[in-house]
Amino acid sequence: MPFNSTNKYALSIVKSEGPDHHYVAYIKGAPEKIWKYCTRVLNEGKYKPIDADEKKKFEAVNLRFGKNGERVLGFAMLPLNKEIYHQDYQFITSTPDNFNFPMENFIFVGLISLMDPPKESVPYAIKKCQSAGIKVIMVTGDQPPTAAAIAKQIGIITMKTN
Repeated sequence: MPFNSTNKYALSIVKSEGPDHHYVAYIKGAPEKIWKYCTRVLNEGKYKPIDADEKKKFEAVNLRFGKNGERVLGFAMLPLNKEIYHQDYQFITSTPDNFNFPMENFIFVGLISLMDPPKESVPYAIKKCQSAGIKVIMVTGDQPPTAAAIAKQIGIITMKTN
């Protein structure tokens, strides 16, 4: 299932033989969305239940990336039990409303952040519009900390000193 702005994630099911599975479901997308599907994290090669400490670490790292204006993606996986999802299983992945596999108990595998800086001309264009009396707004699918950092970089949000 490709990424879309409603679900805020993309999903793929890949044939991957393991002791208890023939397939693994992988999701990537908005970190806060991906995190909600997870009950475990991959930590130093082992699966660990998500506890308050893991949640706190996730939130801190995600916030730090966002405040730096970095685009952040979360990644998770779910090996699908081979007794239910046999080798010829026909997966339905067109929309979450008709998935025929679970969207819970995923294993959170990590975050990645990337810099996607605005074009050099954007701050100038923002300033020009504002000087003409145009109220500039930003519409984005980014997390609030990322959106705020980018808005500051391009001059939509300005820090006024007294």
